[in-house]
Amino acid sequence: MSKRLISFLTLGLILATLLSFASGYFAREIWPLPSEQLVLLKEARRLLGIHYLDPLPDDLELERGMIHGMMEVLPDPYSKYVEPAIHEIQTDDLAGEYAGIGAEISKGDQGKFYLVPIEGGPAEAAGILEGDVLLAIDGVPISKDTVLESVITRIRGTEGSVIRLTVAPRDPQQTNLEFEVTRAIIPLPSVMHYLLPEEQWVGVITIRRFSEKTPGELEKAYQNLNNRGAKSIILDLRDNSGGLLEASIESSRLFLEGGLVIVEERSGLESQLFYVHEKGLASEIPMVVLVNAGTASAAEIVAASLKDNGRAPLIGETTFGKGSVQVILELSDGSSLHVTSARWLTPNGKVIESIGLIPDIIVEQIDSSADNGIAVAVKWLRELR
Repeated sequence: MSKRLISFLTLGLILATLLSFASGYFAREIWPLPSEQLVLLKEARRLLGIHYLDPLPDDLELERGMIHGMMEVLPDPYSKYVEPAIHEIQTDDLAGEYAGIGAEISKGDQGKFYLVPIEGGPAEAAGILEGDVLLAIDGVPISKDTVLESVITRIRGTEGSVIRLTVAPRDPQQTNLEFEVTRAIIPLPSVMHYLLPEEQWVGVITIRRFSEKTPGELEKAYQNLNNRGAKSIILDLRDNSGGLLEASIESSRLFLEGGLVIVEERSGLESQLFYVHEKGLASEIPMVVLVNAGTASAAEIVAASLKDNGRAPLIGETTFGKGSVQVILELSDGSSLHVTSARWLTPNGKVIESIGLIPDIIVEQIDSSADNGIAVAVKWLRELR
């Protein structure tokens, strides 16, 4: 055999070897290895079907259970799987409005569903009264085992559509009552405001959550109080569990002349800094911020930005301590994954995760008959006059 042929065969063998490695690599990308085909999961599902005593839930319910389990393995309490009904309600809350009948719905200890119509809403106009017990929606009965969130999402729908509600008799002589209600857009205001009755120079702004509409509502609330003669502001963030990051940043800017609002850190990326670009409308009025253990996430961002920029003291209790950001990833069935994708630091570079913000003036709310936080805030503001 000639040297040329031997060299050719040797080169061919080398190329074949390299090709086999390459084909294995690309095959792994296209066709997952057995360990990546969820073999263990399929095995468990098969054995469950063979040995479980009662009929199994349907495949979709089992699949959602698997996703719950996958998310619970993550060492992070804020990364979670949210099923469609709850996701729809949360989305409406963050949007600041929904299409529905305008009624609060609650579930009692005995499994009964109670209606409380909102003043001026479609439910009140249709004749529904506070305390009415809901029995069926569009002729489909609900039971004590029905989940509250599924009732809420069934009642919500498209603006202008009609829903038929069956309500229990209001006295023993009556039969079930039927109401047809036309759905309408129901606002979910995130901001409340008022002048203190005994201290008309103090305006109180309470933010319940940070939704898409919060910055606009907040500006209108401030303008209203200012027009009515408010000389100082109490910003009440107590029991505000958070909401949209963007809304909290914009809300902070309303009260600041300049400076840094928040620092956001993401894995493998440079930190993102959010600044105040122009003097805020309410940047000069004296103010304080009320916080407690229920002040969390986006509400802590606002509190920290005002505290670290020297704009306002915090009065109340140490805050919850949630310094992470979750991205909401919608799935094809209307459910969603909430995945921790970033963490934030205060303008002074402090981490608040699991620590919280320590108030400048600590006030514990012990006596529910009097608002100690408001009283201390008024005293502090009075000393500035």
